[in-house]
Formats: sequence, structure tokens, C-alpha cells
Amino acid sequence: MNTKLVERFLKYSHIAGNINKEMNDKDFLLFLNNPDNSFEYKNIPTFNTYKKDIFENNKIDKSIVEANYAVTETGTVIITATEENFRKTICFTKELNIVILSSTLVESLEDIAPFLEKETSDGNSYISFITGASRTADIENELVIGVHGPEIVKIYLITNR
Repeated sequence: MNTKLVERFLKYSHIAGNINKEMNDKDFLLFLNNPDNSFEYKNIPTFNTYKKDIFENNKIDKSIVEANYAVTETGTVIITATEENFRKTICFTKELNIVILSSTLVESLEDIAPFLEKETSDGNSYISFITGASRTADIENELVIGVHGPEIVKIYLITNR
């Protein structure tokens, strides 16, 4: 694990307004299996954890998904999705919880250029770049959070895998 990358990612992720939690895999599994932490949608391949309920009217309160990569220079998370409900979950959930393995941290977007080229080569790809909760402002500069995506983004950085 590169401590410098972890610290840098957490710094910029925090600046973007995310709620960050660094933990080991055992603590994460305890968190995930705690009955108080219910998620309507789960997609965490590393931990073989899935729950893919169908949700109505594009509304989902709380979901948790695993990221493909995280870029430390901006605190940005990259998630690819092929399944329609997975795509909708990333956009329509009120609280998006994202699992990041420390092994997927990269310094800059250039570091994953081959991955992005491969993912976009078939013309039917969906890649989300998430730096924080959705924010927009109207003509009067009134900030509104959650209009075009999640209102809350929580990051779980797993540091010992």
C-alpha cells in the first residue's frame, strides 16, 4: 500500500465534500453485515457481495458499489457499469457509498488511459467519473445538491487488500 497515494486521495476526496472512512477488509465486512447498514443495491465484486433489487421510478435511497479506480490528484472515483440498474444506481441514488481498494489508487488519469481505451472501445460503455455529490447553481447562484446525481457520497477506502 502506498501511504502517499492514500493520504492524497483522502485529502482531495474530503475537499470535494465526500465522507471518507479508511478501514481494513475485516472491519469493512463487519460494517457491511451490520443490520443497521441496509443498502437497496450492492455491487462489490471483491467481497462477492451483491443485492440488485429492482427499484421503481428511478428512486433509491442508499446503495454501495465498488469503484474500478480512484485518481488521487483530484479525489475522483471511476466506475464502469454495463448493467442498466447499476447505471441508474450511480445516478439516481440519494446516498452513494463507494468502496475503493487501495490497490486501485492511481496518481493521475493518464495512469489508467489503457483501461479507459479498452472500456470505451466497443462503443457501448458507461463510465462515471465521480468527484463528489451532485452540485448545481441556478441563475441566482443558489447552490442545490443532488439534482443530477447523489446528494451524499461516502467513500470506504480498504487499505489492506
